[in-house]
Amino acid sequence: MARKSMLGLAIAVCACLLSRFTAASEEQRPVVSQQEAQTSGVAPPVGPQVAIEVHGHWTIEVRNPNVTLAERRKVENAYVGGNFLPRLLGRSVGVVAWAVGFGGAGTALSISEGGGLSPPTVPTSGPNSGKLVLSGSLTNLFSSAGTSASLSTMTTNIVPCAACSAITFTQANLSPAVTLGAGQLLTVTVVISFS
Repeated sequence: MARKSMLGLAIAVCACLLSRFTAASEEQRPVVSQQEAQTSGVAPPVGPQVAIEVHGHWTIEVRNPNVTLAERRKVENAYVGGNFLPRLLGRSVGVVAWAVGFGGAGTALSISEGGGLSPPTVPTSGPNSGKLVLSGSLTNLFSSAGTSASLSTMTTNIVPCAACSAITFTQANLSPAVTLGAGQLLTVTVVISFS
């Protein structure tokens, strides 16, 4: 009888240890991305999913030759950089310069570093603390009266190397379009943040 009790106790202890080992190994199971899950047949993680969002907040001003404000617009735009951020973090691409572009109805304008766009800053205090800030301006775009540009799209662009084409980082459409007339000054501030 004592032998049966000992055997029963041993089985219970083994079952308890086995259940704890199984639970511990499940807690330590590696996280598998959605893409890895599809190619390997392993189930993707369940539970809350966290994503990084890129926000672009633009302030666009058009000033008359006498410096009075003709128009002020605040616009939000969307990240369209595709795989640029992972490539940047993986050091397979860098940033040589930033540019801000406007386009529409046969017009393409660009404000780039060294050509009206200040080098990017990341303030440590104030409302833009911890955010990337780009600002710049274009002056005297048109010399003849009656000549104007209708600007309906805007982009922030990154130049990854001196011989590379620019990569569009954020983009938005302006509706209605911003009209820029002869002698007017276009100023822009773009604040890029992450959450």
